[in-house]
Amino acid sequence: MRQQDIAEFCEYTLQKMDSFDIDRYFDMLRMRGYEVNPRYDTTNCKLVGYTIGKNASVFKASAIGRKFMVSQLEATWKKMHPKPTQVKMRPASPSVSPARPARPVAQTTKPTQSNSKPLPVATKTAFNVNVSGEMKRIYIPNTVKDIFLNEVQVPDSDMTASREDISHVGMLLFLDMIDAATTVSESCGGGGSAPSSGWGKDDDEDERERARRCLQMAHAMCKPPQKRRSFHR
Repeated sequence: MRQQDIAEFCEYTLQKMDSFDIDRYFDMLRMRGYEVNPRYDTTNCKLVGYTIGKNASVFKASAIGRKFMVSQLEATWKKMHPKPTQVKMRPASPSVSPARPARPVAQTTKPTQSNSKPLPVATKTAFNVNVSGEMKRIYIPNTVKDIFLNEVQVPDSDMTASREDISHVGMLLFLDMIDAATTVSESCGGGGSAPSSGWGKDDDEDERERARRCLQMAHAMCKPPQKRRSFHR
């Protein structure tokens, strides 16, 4: 089952890549929580393979599927992103018609109007978050997206939550989806207390500062519960 999950996410990752970049491919797998270890040849210059897994389940790329091997990755990506075929049109043969005497026509100038409208610029990015087995689609402003993707830290060695888990909890808090954020933090082993009911956006708070505050709360919520010490006589 773990092997099948990894294969499905490797294929999903390749489908989401606009252009092939093996380093980006590895980074996206790590953001999912997988451990990726590239292997190089004796000169330490040429990439010859990699392993991927989580916890004690580690597999070679060839065990996941031949199409995910280093030598086949780019070809697999190209099959998922075929280039559109261009159809060449043959020029129509010119038709010759008898010439007619030209009549003088009064020329009037009309202002040219452009019917083309500028394409809307995307201001938010969509993310899929697993909440109790149900995939929720949320939208995060592009002005704060990089904070949730790049400023996540997993400081404790006993943390069971991945970078992606913490990032998703912070996003849900940012959208005031506190119940969903609590559910996600508990599902990844977190035992931190949920924010109070009055916890939310201040009227004069900067959007990026609020994103960092939500991410800080997500770190606290995703920490495992502290074990109580029992005292014996």
